[in-house]
Formats: sequence, C-alpha cells, structure tokens
Amino acid sequence: MTMIAFRHGKALLSDATVSYPLAISHSRFNAGSRPCCKDSEASKHRTYADLEKQCLFVLLASETFGTWGSEGKELIADIARRITDRTGAKRAADYLRQKISINNY
Repeated sequence: MTMIAFRHGKALLSDATVSYPLAISHSRFNAGSRPCCKDSEASKHRTYADLEKQCLFVLLASETFGTWGSEGKELIADIARRITDRTGAKRAADYLRQKISINNY
C-alpha cells in the first residue's frame, strides 16, 4: 500500500495474480471469449471488497501467455505517465512493462 494518496485522496493497494488459461479450472474459456484474468480480477475484488472503501484497489492480473488485465494496464499507464511528466522519459511505459514482464518469469 502506498503511504501517500495515489488518486482521489486514497492510498493505492495492489495485489497480483497470474492465471494459466489452459488449466482445467479455466476450461469454459475458448477462442474469442474473455481472458481468464477477468475472472481473477472479479474474484480478487470480492476478496478485497471491505478494503476498497478505504483504499484504491488495483489488481495486476496477467495470464501466463502474456495477456494483461485491464486494471493492471491502466495502472502501468498511469505510473508511466507520472514518470514521463516528472522526468521527460518518453519511453517510461515501455521500460516499466519490460521490467514487470521480466520479473514475472
């Protein structure tokens, strides 16, 4: 959790999850359906429902094949934009995504 307000006066609380789309638990998904990280996002939001009243909760969900959940993509874009605004580093988003991807493996 961040110690200072991140957005809308709330501290940022995050969690991460990685889903394996070929797992039997995700067998109901097929080509063209929504990624299994969407279910992970929904499940984690139910888990952290009480904390979401006090904090800004963002889940960094991804799949082993590289698909990212929408919340994680938005958070990375927001952080990269803040880095770019402060430092002028125009490729901050690229570097940040690469660093996170490398650390996941």
